[in-house]
Amino acid sequence: MSVRRTSVAMKAFRSLVGLVEFGAIAIGCDGGPSGLSSAGQPTYLSDSFSPTRGVDASGAAAPEVWWRMRINGGAPIISTDGIEAVTFADQEIRFSAGGTMGTSLLAATSKRSNPFGTVTTQTRQTGATRLLATTPATIIEQTYDEVQRVTLPGITDSSSETTFVLTDSPAQRIFADRTDLDQLPVGHAEEASFTSTQTFSTMVEGRTVVEGTQSAMVHQRWTVVEQLPTMTVLDRDYRRVVHVELVIDTTDSMTGQTSSQTQESWYAAGIGAIRMVPPPDVVFPSAPIELVDTNLRQK
Repeated sequence: MSVRRTSVAMKAFRSLVGLVEFGAIAIGCDGGPSGLSSAGQPTYLSDSFSPTRGVDASGAAAPEVWWRMRINGGAPIISTDGIEAVTFADQEIRFSAGGTMGTSLLAATSKRSNPFGTVTTQTRQTGATRLLATTPATIIEQTYDEVQRVTLPGITDSSSETTFVLTDSPAQRIFADRTDLDQLPVGHAEEASFTSTQTFSTMVEGRTVVEGTQSAMVHQRWTVVEQLPTMTVLDRDYRRVVHVELVIDTTDSMTGQTSSQTQESWYAAGIGAIRMVPPPDVVFPSAPIELVDTNLRQK
């Protein structure tokens, strides 16, 4: 079903981009570019390679920090079997309340061919993330609400809503929220192990049809791959860039099934992630995620 396939893609972006890199993801509400721009607006400073807060030139706290990211250059991501295309709008990542709150909206439109016509699935995923404003920042809890509408003209028009609550024990810190990332030698590695728990419930036409809890043992390993004096992404130049590889090994607590995924990320000092290449999932290939704009500027 297109619903299941698209959910796989959304889950991949939620877990590998939202949880690991930022803790919060947002996207234009109409499924298109939001138009968020730093042109003519105040900009802020940070010493971190993955900031959750910033300050102005006088040292006063920023009301929020944000980034606008583009997935796959804005082009559709084609499934490995060639029968489905998923398009994401530009993402907006926001942190506010002194780096203790992230809000999110992730939207996608999928079109899949079948013998009866084209199935269109529209998915919108809103979320809220609570953090501790430590250094590095610590993710406490994430809640996501995912609404899907599936249409096939003349045959079906249905919708469902699923709520996810995700927690890690012990709570995990954002690895790149640090000031010394470009001082670490190539090959430097850090690891963390924790239990990740997801509680979920799905409603169809106002009735709960499935609910439950899933947990897994997770092992993460970050490795510094290269130190770059400069890097250009979408025609913008950044200084003090660090390329980091993240390997995530997961063991399902119930079935014992294991999986391993690798994500590549490039962080710029005072800005955050400027490019990421998440792993492919079972249906869709990997697609790059690149920084378009932010209200942070390098010192």
